[in-house]
Parts: sequence; structure tokens; C-alpha cells
Amino acid sequence: MKNDDLEIPASLKRTDAKPSNGQPKAPPPPVGNDAKPATDAKPAPKVTKVPTGMTGKKAAAQAKKAAKLPPMFKGREGLVAVADIAKEYKLAPRDARAILRAAKLKKPAVGWAYDAKDPALKRVRELLKAGKAK
Repeated sequence: MKNDDLEIPASLKRTDAKPSNGQPKAPPPPVGNDAKPATDAKPAPKVTKVPTGMTGKKAAAQAKKAAKLPPMFKGREGLVAVADIAKEYKLAPRDARAILRAAKLKKPAVGWAYDAKDPALKRVRELLKAGKAK
């Protein structure tokens, strides 16, 4: 009697075995609440809440206005960044900002950058030079 002629009952078959073609067995389909909806279903339209007393167009304009960059990132052309000064003194920009915070220097509205003619820039350079010496 040949082994090929034997019928193995389903209850004795291994379910985790790889198919004979060497490909891993596909996982079983999800059942119940784990089942995902069909891929051909369209997603629900995005609903935006409009404040009371405001039209959809006005709300869209307000959202667009809010999405613009804050003023602190605009107009940094012509300014000297603390990171650039830190490179001159071979300091990490993070350490340079820490030195300035420790000296109770307030962060400018445009970030850690100063106008080349600003007298505060001279103070920044002094603090970073002294901080490097430590």
C-alpha cells in the first residue's frame, strides 16, 4: 500500500503547515466585528463644523487664514540666527540657546535670530563667548 493512497482525516491535518509550493499560508479572513468593510465602499464625506452665525464660505476663509504660517517664521531674511553664531564658537545651537535662557534673555518674536544692527546681538555674542569658556 502506498502513502499517496491514504486519506488523512481533516481533524488530524495541520492547519499551520506551509503549502507545498513554499508560500506561507494566508491568514484566515476576519470574522464578526473584526471584518473590514468592502474596499469598493466610498468613505464618508468629511464634515466640518461651522460656528453658529457663520456661513460655510466665511468659515472656510477663516480656516485658510489660520492655516498660514505664524508671523514668527516670516521675515527672517537679513537676521543673524543664534545657530550661526553658535557655529562660530563651535557650540551646538541647543547649548547656545540654553546659555541665553540661563542669562534670562528673552526669545525674540521671530525666534532665536537678531538684526545685525541690534545691540542685543552684541550681548548674545558676549554670552556665547563666555559660555564657551566654561
